[in-house]
Amino acid sequence: MTGTTRIIGLFVFSFWTSFLLRGQETTAIGEWESLLPYQTGKWVTQSDDRIYYATDLSLLILDKNDLSPSFVSKVDGLSDTGIDLIKYDHFNDQLIIVYNNSNIDIIKDGVILNESSIRDNSNIIGSRKINDIHIADQERIFFSTAFGILEYRSSGLEFGSTVFTNTPVYDIEKYGDLLFAATEDGLYFINEAEITNIGDFNQWTLVDESFNLPSLYEAVSIEEFNNELFFTDGLSIYKSSQDVISFIEVYEEADNSFDITFLSSGVNELLIGLRAASASRLFLWKEDAITEIPSGCIDRIRYAIQDNQGRLWYADNFRDFRYMTGDMMCKRLNFDSPLTEKASDIAISSEVVAIASGGVTDSYGDLFSRDGIYLLKEDGWENINEGNFQPIKDNDLLNFFRVEFSEDNDFLFLGTFWKGIMRLNLETRDFQMYDEQNSKLQPSIGDGKVRVSDMLMHEGKLWISNYNAARPIVMKDEEDQWHSWTIQGDKRVGDLAIDGQGNKWVVSFGNTNGVFVFNEGQDLSSTSDDSRRLINLNNSVIPTSIIYTVESDRQGDIWVGTAEGAILFESGQDLFNSEYGGVRPTVEVEGIGAFLLETEEVRTIEVDGADRKWFGTRNGIFVQSSTGDEQIARYDINNSPLFDNEIVDLAFDGNSGKMYIVTNKGIQAIRTGTTIGRNTHGPNVYVFPNPVDPSYNGPIAVKGLAEDAEIKITDLNGRLVYEARSLGGQAIWNGEDLSGQRVATGVYLVFSTGNSNFGDPDSFVTKILFID
Repeated sequence: MTGTTRIIGLFVFSFWTSFLLRGQETTAIGEWESLLPYQTGKWVTQSDDRIYYATDLSLLILDKNDLSPSFVSKVDGLSDTGIDLIKYDHFNDQLIIVYNNSNIDIIKDGVILNESSIRDNSNIIGSRKINDIHIADQERIFFSTAFGILEYRSSGLEFGSTVFTNTPVYDIEKYGDLLFAATEDGLYFINEAEITNIGDFNQWTLVDESFNLPSLYEAVSIEEFNNELFFTDGLSIYKSSQDVISFIEVYEEADNSFDITFLSSGVNELLIGLRAASASRLFLWKEDAITEIPSGCIDRIRYAIQDNQGRLWYADNFRDFRYMTGDMMCKRLNFDSPLTEKASDIAISSEVVAIASGGVTDSYGDLFSRDGIYLLKEDGWENINEGNFQPIKDNDLLNFFRVEFSEDNDFLFLGTFWKGIMRLNLETRDFQMYDEQNSKLQPSIGDGKVRVSDMLMHEGKLWISNYNAARPIVMKDEEDQWHSWTIQGDKRVGDLAIDGQGNKWVVSFGNTNGVFVFNEGQDLSSTSDDSRRLINLNNSVIPTSIIYTVESDRQGDIWVGTAEGAILFESGQDLFNSEYGGVRPTVEVEGIGAFLLETEEVRTIEVDGADRKWFGTRNGIFVQSSTGDEQIARYDINNSPLFDNEIVDLAFDGNSGKMYIVTNKGIQAIRTGTTIGRNTHGPNVYVFPNPVDPSYNGPIAVKGLAEDAEIKITDLNGRLVYEARSLGGQAIWNGEDLSGQRVATGVYLVFSTGNSNFGDPDSFVTKILFID
């Protein structure tokens, strides 16, 4: 197999840092942030001075001396997500990372090398899963796979021999001149001193009855310890010496509910891991004596290592990173992060980013999630769920699907797809439940669960999509008075939006798929002044019956996300006139006109500070101009740090300019070049970065401007070097003058004038310093 190693990243270990907090201004425009969970370590390895943990999506690195953490994800240069295995190569001082799609990263001297040959090789039939990594020597790394054995040569950064075994290989161990393979069909070996073509599996010898082993068995794990070879078939442990390959049984597990799952060579002892359906055990083997470790530190153990201080470090499916000291004291490490990577909705206030953990399938089925919500605040993360907030448990709340702040940000509304809404005061923890007993919310027809599929605060009123209720549009006003309305079409409703005329738009699923448009009129006690219309493929330009989302832009227009692109309904039109069917925007693709994203499933839509449209699809994110006809950017897993192409939600923070992104593999953010501006300049107009260091070549942001302000930048002599319109409340400058040359060292003046479309324009002047 020919290797295709490529350099994908460069970083320095000492620069790996913890999470950015809510208010930190350290991310440059266009840079990404990771908001991943660090709650569980699924694999563990070590170098001389660091412990490395793999989570499902990233790496946690601990300094062995002070246990200070660092966090590394795709945002920091990893090529992928979904880590299966990690192993440190002490011969070459490099970390090997294996992903669940058989992609491989190698980190050495601050450089990330990607080896994707196994993942991309179409000649491999069946599973390509990599089961284990064995560092044989300075030159060779062996990968145990579902189809055989792969040899990788470190010096040439390329694959060597491939051994197709016709049986899954679970582990490899080099033992003197012998190379052993633990397979589903038993233990095999080859003498490399006698046979140079290890790629011919017919040259390998099965270790059978002649070596004192059973005639039929499965070899699960194999390990050298103290110059002796140990392997397990899951039921017993066998040992052999180098002098003569002949195995003897040295341990048999009496409890047949436990399987021996791994052997790990420690500094002082051989570690033996056992798993049952709901329990784990760990033994230490030394000088033919076996000791069981107290179980208090182990829940669902996957692997373990022993460091040079005698500490045992556990990879475990349960939460917390754990290790046991030499005197058998269990220590648990917790890190500031969201509880899980799962999320369905984000709401943003001036101080808090609130995230709903989800619990609902694409087809609006139950996942019975008890993960609650995650809050990102100035001082870090807080997770709220039934484990630490008793009212959630008392009210049996599951499937936290939507979150929305009150207009004054005093309350956070938690919409569940199970039992209504909880209104929570984040400061006092006072709460109020709303369900069919004390509100206009109603149970879903047929199952009795009060299901909230969306919430939106508008002019002090909370509007709610009440999934599959008899009257599925619900509103709570400022005086806590409740109102509800029935709709045309299917009552299985989803996303909700409100346009510039105050019309409510609700996605309707089922037999009458479409968008229900509704205006309640002035008299809430009467339907006589109500307006309503069901818009679908039969009476509009909507091309499909599959509709996912609706979103209002900064002009009050409505964008509808469908399985065949995005549709625009302009707020100034007579929406309730059946003659108006909306607009299907067109774009130019390679010189040919096409409908906007007509081949994409638009599943979520968000608008940034410059009214640019961010379309989340199953193929990543498309950023379009305010009118939708020009592509500004495209992000997918191949050209960006995006964790996953399937986008669940997008939420824009108008103060920081960050776009929060929910994918099926976690939450992240990118700092856009826009913020939400006001009619006039804010009280804190400032430039970031300022001063501008000569080594900095990124964008320079002027923040706090009036919306769409006119910007002119001059030197102290009044010479114009740059002019532009702000993107919302923020202007971006690349530090170059009108001729494209970087400006010289010195002070530059920024003159900003507000937009007359928003009334009497004001102005503001600030300075930028360029230094040597």
